Amino acid sequence: VGTLFLISSCNQKSEEADMQEEKLRIPVMVDVINAQEYEIIVTGIGKIDSRQRATIIFESQGQLEKIHKNVGDEISKEDVIAEINSTIYKSAFQLAEASFKKAESDLEDARTLLNKNAISNDEFNQLHLSFISTKSNYTQARERYDKCSLTAPFDGTIVDMNLNPGEYIAPSQTVLPPVILADMDHLIIEVSVSEKDISKIQVGQDVLVHVKAY
Repeated sequence: VGTLFLISSCNQKSEEADMQEEKLRIPVMVDVINAQEYEIIVTGIGKIDSRQRATIIFESQGQLEKIHKNVGDEISKEDVIAEINSTIYKSAFQLAEASFKKAESDLEDARTLLNKNAISNDEFNQLHLSFISTKSNYTQARERYDKCSLTAPFDGTIVDMNLNPGEYIAPSQTVLPPVILADMDHLIIEVSVSEKDISKIQVGQDVLVHVKAY
């Protein structure tokens, strides 16, 4: 009887141990880890400006006579944007031009006479000095006449204009810029980025720009 009891007792303990071991088992799943790309988004607020921008002003004074272009117009280099009355400047230029041509002709005649010893060196030098002075006056008159027109220094778009037909233009008294021209085909975007995000960006990366219109 004692032997049977021991065997029964041992069998019972073995079954209890198996049950306990079964409870302690934790299910484990095995999977393969693959490398994946993940996107880092860096945001910032900035401003858009043109690579080339210029304030264009009249360099001669007078009454504004014609406005050929408007804000938003795309124009080419040397296009005339506006003009002041050029009557006085044109007359001065024509007189200076006539004087210059006469002085030029007189100098050539004097050179011929000098070669023939018909005049002295002093007389020739006097005519030469007169020619230089006349040429300088002619150049200045031509520049003032040319500056009656406001022209574009490069290809671009008129982004601002403060001109009114009939107003008197005085460059020294100009408060607002008459015309602002910008190259809108080549823009620069300046964005502020925090220090912690600087290391996340690099030259050559593509960016997405969202422009908020007002």
